[in-house]
Amino acid sequence: MKIKPYGSLLLIKIMPEEDVKTQAGIVMPDTIVKPAPLVCEVVSTGAQAPQDLNSGDTVLIPRDAAAMPLEEILPPAEDGGVYKLVFPNTVIATLKED
Repeated sequence: MKIKPYGSLLLIKIMPEEDVKTQAGIVMPDTIVKPAPLVCEVVSTGAQAPQDLNSGDTVLIPRDAAAMPLEEILPPAEDGGVYKLVFPNTVIATLKED
């Protein structure tokens, strides 16, 4: 199934992260050990999305950003990434390689 975002929405894939474990093997929750933003890939953009955001761009969004989960509609990506719909004002930076 393909999803084409409507309006200015962006379909993003949140890149999988490694779990942080204590020496005893307890997995620490993301909210405690990972305050850094999430690295995401823009999968698709709505027709009214900002023109400086394109499919394939790598972007940062805050960990606590409002996002619409799509687990019930789209299965996880092959690499373990999770798909979400976000508004463009959620994006705090675009990552570019030199």
